[in-house]
Amino acid sequence: MWCQFLPREFVTLFDLLLGRLEALSPFHCADSWALHTALREATRQVRVVDKHLAFQPLERYSNRQHQKLPLHGIVGRISFVEKLGPFLRLLRLGEYVHLGAGTAFGLGQYRLVTVMAGNAAEDT
Repeated sequence: MWCQFLPREFVTLFDLLLGRLEALSPFHCADSWALHTALREATRQVRVVDKHLAFQPLERYSNRQHQKLPLHGIVGRISFVEKLGPFLRLLRLGEYVHLGAGTAFGLGQYRLVTVMAGNAAEDT
């Protein structure tokens, strides 16, 4: 059941990042931030070449609800190949704002490692 949470494509991760940026933009930008549709379509060209991901079950305690609540996440490494140039600025921004549903609890952190010779990037 938990396999549904593991990202299978670059477009999945990038959509999570775009959702985070769109949610933050009304509070930190003069206008709402919207992405050019062509860039979103270009994410489908980026291929996953290697991934070692695992589901990490976590819990948190809610003082309001007086019970433990699930707070699941993914840990591991994923490698992409193709021309990532158009996405690098936003991916770098994502290192600061994090992505996914658990960002308010410190989840969603990743580190981007770029290998220029092969035009590939690793996201951990």
